[in-house]
Amino acid sequence: AEAQRLERDAACAAARSTELKGRSEAAAAAVGEASGRASAARDACESARRAVQKTEGRITALVELRRSLAGRDEASAWMRAHAKDFDAQAFAVSSCIKVPQELEALVEQLLADDLAALCATSPERACAIATALSDARVEGAASVLIASDACERPAVDGRLLDRIEYPAALSAAMESLLGDVVLVPSFDEAAAHAAQGDSRLRFATSDGFVVRPGAKVSFGSGADARTGLLARERELVALQSALEEERGVLGAAENDLAEADRALESAKAESHELSQAYARSEGEAESARADLGRARARIVSNESALSAVAADLSDALEKLAAVRPEMDRLADASQACRERRAQLEERRAAASAAREAAF
Repeated sequence: AEAQRLERDAACAAARSTELKGRSEAAAAAVGEASGRASAARDACESARRAVQKTEGRITALVELRRSLAGRDEASAWMRAHAKDFDAQAFAVSSCIKVPQELEALVEQLLADDLAALCATSPERACAIATALSDARVEGAASVLIASDACERPAVDGRLLDRIEYPAALSAAMESLLGDVVLVPSFDEAAAHAAQGDSRLRFATSDGFVVRPGAKVSFGSGADARTGLLARERELVALQSALEEERGVLGAAENDLAEADRALESAKAESHELSQAYARSEGEAESARADLGRARARIVSNESALSAVAADLSDALEKLAAVRPEMDRLADASQACRERRAQLEERRAAASAAREAAF
């Protein structure tokens, strides 16, 4: 019974150990998968961080380039440093207008230095800035545009200004600077329009030809479409928008990484716990097997001893069977002797009684 109990215990311990081994192996595999996901999340997070850093670096470079170009001479540098002391709301023209990429070079050619100028919010503040600049006695030249939305728009088709987006505060200034420019497809057409058109208009092509009727024909290759001021401003706006998206991607990647790390730590903890449980169950199973082995050894030993006793008993029975006839004969002889003795005792008693009677 004890051996059967120990055998059941050993079987249960082995089954438990096998179950825990399977769970431990599955947990170890889960750790590997979680580690892979955490590694992928870490790579994605690092990639997103590099993208943000790259965009931030490019934005910093563009802002620094804008700063250096804005301070190309003493007057420009003074304007950048002090203009907002007189008009806190003054703004750079180049950062407020949006020009189709194919027209950027032409607009830069036409606006020239006015593109990089500041726009004051009132004539009084513009005059205050100009007066302070004059009093500073610095070298160079600078201009200040005046913000105003009061202007007349001539009824002319194909104006360059109609292709440009700008705030209402720049309406008057932009009409004054570019309101007379009409876009035409080619230089020949510009020349033809100039020959028969209004002398108050200029006819321009996107590749840089500008014709003022009866006055001047000019051509300029304009700024590089990739490196001009408007191109840089366009890139800066695009980069700032991209930076917001990239920061969102980075935030999501950081959240994913944190979640993946938590999942990995949880998987490691579970794997460690199951590994320890498996080690304990394996020890218990080994102990149960050892107890069962000792019990079986005792059974074998007891069975050997029992066999020896049975053999001795069989030998004794055989010997007993061999001497039983002699024992029976001796028993009969003993019984005859007792009977003979009893007879002799009776005869002696009779003889004694006769002798006494004779005397």
